[in-house]
Amino acid sequence: MRRGRGRTAVVAAFTVCAVVVLSVQPAAAEPYPYGFPDGTRSVEGASGPGGAPVLAADATYRSTIAPGQRVHYRVELDAASSAYVSAVALPRLDDQVAFGDGLAVRLEGADGGRCGSDTAGFGSADYPRPLVASVERLVEQGSTRCQAAGTYTVVVERADGGRAASDESWDLELDFVNEPAVKGPPASAKPSGAAPGAGSLPEGAAKERQGGTSFHDAVAVGPGVWRGQVEPGRTLFYKVPVDWGQRLAAGAELTGVGGKGSVGAALRLGLHNPARAEVAADQPSLSGTGAMATLDGVPAVAYENRLASAPKVKGMRFAGAYYLQVTLSPELAGKYGDGPLDVTLRVGVEGAAGDGPSYEGDPGIFQVEDGAGQGGGVGEGSGRDRGMQVVAAVGIGLGTALVLWLAVWAVVGRRRAEL
Repeated sequence: MRRGRGRTAVVAAFTVCAVVVLSVQPAAAEPYPYGFPDGTRSVEGASGPGGAPVLAADATYRSTIAPGQRVHYRVELDAASSAYVSAVALPRLDDQVAFGDGLAVRLEGADGGRCGSDTAGFGSADYPRPLVASVERLVEQGSTRCQAAGTYTVVVERADGGRAASDESWDLELDFVNEPAVKGPPASAKPSGAAPGAGSLPEGAAKERQGGTSFHDAVAVGPGVWRGQVEPGRTLFYKVPVDWGQRLAAGAELTGVGGKGSVGAALRLGLHNPARAEVAADQPSLSGTGAMATLDGVPAVAYENRLASAPKVKGMRFAGAYYLQVTLSPELAGKYGDGPLDVTLRVGVEGAAGDGPSYEGDPGIFQVEDGAGQGGGVGEGSGRDRGMQVVAAVGIGLGTALVLWLAVWAVVGRRRAEL
């Protein structure tokens, strides 16, 4: 009987401890699933130019930004290279975003003069997703604005339209890259201009190719039809090599759904250039049996496109990896469940690769590498990230089990002493 009462006490104690442990766990908001690369440095933006941390070229930084906050960073620019700084804002998965919420980035010279600016915001039917703003400093013959070498300030501001939809801070990724000067006279030819229509999209059976979670582990694809799976509210990243003189055509299709009502802005397809500036996007609603997003008017890649005023033309100014960002609305989960849905990606690259400008130095990301677009897997970094997530989950589980076990034996010990 004593042993029976002891076992009963053990079970009761275990149950109580489990309830207590679970009840005190904070309901933390889940970060957006975005694969930061190994070696990412954490940095805190300053409230003003004084004391602002310096961002090194070709490095990735992680920071945060609160609603209505304005943070400052510094970059060192030379007098010959064009420079690009991008900021990727990552709202929490359960954040509520509203029209007017967004991100503004600007680059200022030592005298406080504005060199360039960019904004990215959410629409009225939008939802949390990676939001990208990219600012540039171009070296232009005959210009005196922001041409000197020296220290420049990057200002990142989170806009909320006067009413923040969420009080949560957003994770922020910062990248800074230089584009070398070119040999010979500066670009003077006429930009290629917007192309008519969406271009030719390939047909045929789709090959399985699961996208990455960020710009860093984006999965390389070439011309063809590819299929990945996306959970509602999540984003897949692909990258397509596009060389000088080539034109990219792309479309994303949500299939195998329908009959359960319409969903506004169900699917979003965004195109970003190698410096991450957004070139074009389409965000159709789900009606009938599916949704199809296409990128219209994307011109061929030409160095002279940087002279254009239209973002869709100006963005197609480098050879290199162009990123396709595919996102599904979280509202789809209410009709089709939380599980992943099939998205078919159609990619076309028209025209033969031509000769581009001759750079003074290594063009870095602004070139197409041999064999690009043939890979099929997520990058090594993302694999390590997933491995660390597994290790962390196991560690937390074992730690919780140990605490419960010790609590149970404490109760058993006291029970035996009473008997």
